[in-house]
Amino acid sequence: MTPAEVRQLFEELLDVDDVTMEDNFFDLGGSSVLALRLLLEVEKRWGVTLSLIDVLHNPTAASLAQCLAEAPSSDSAV
Repeated sequence: MTPAEVRQLFEELLDVDDVTMEDNFFDLGGSSVLALRLLLEVEKRWGVTLSLIDVLHNPTAASLAQCLAEAPSSDSAV
């Protein structure tokens, strides 16, 4: 997953255009419910399980993509 793919996911979930890599998910209208949907989509698309804390600490597409790159995939968490 690239920062651009995470940015695109932000746009889809928040129904906004032109999200930048440094836009904050919550400043764009994200809520805890949308953050949970974000986590579900991340696991579905990329097989990576994150926590809500990960999203809260990494609310931009750039920082969340970095977090995703460093996280183990769900498949390897056996």
